[in-house]
Amino acid sequence: MKTVLYAKGIDKMGDHLETIIHAQVNGIKIKTCTSIEGLFQILRKPLNNLSVVILWIASINDLVEFNLMGTLFDDIKIILILPDRKKQTLALGCKLKPSFVSYVDSDLQDVASVLKQILKKTKEKKQHG
Repeated sequence: MKTVLYAKGIDKMGDHLETIIHAQVNGIKIKTCTSIEGLFQILRKPLNNLSVVILWIASINDLVEFNLMGTLFDDIKIILILPDRKKQTLALGCKLKPSFVSYVDSDLQDVASVLKQILKKTKEKKQHG
């Protein structure tokens, strides 16, 4: 199962999140993407066991662009990390139908814990057909 982390313009924070995830989730493979175009290319290919996309949103403009991508996220679990706690930002983020929403100013342990649970449930579902 693959996980993609979109983290544009937040290199050190993205690295920090990857470290936390690797500490909690054994054997996880994370592909980091730093541009919307790069993520778009990944999502247009056959999913090949892509289970989760973590979208670390740096600006409201990125969030608007993701909403314009339409159905590319339909069959993928999304963990969304929003740049602020404004109602407008959350409302726009919820249009992506995320499995979990967190914020840049929160403890990133929650993101890793949720990712671990999503991957566990996905693996169990595949084993039981």
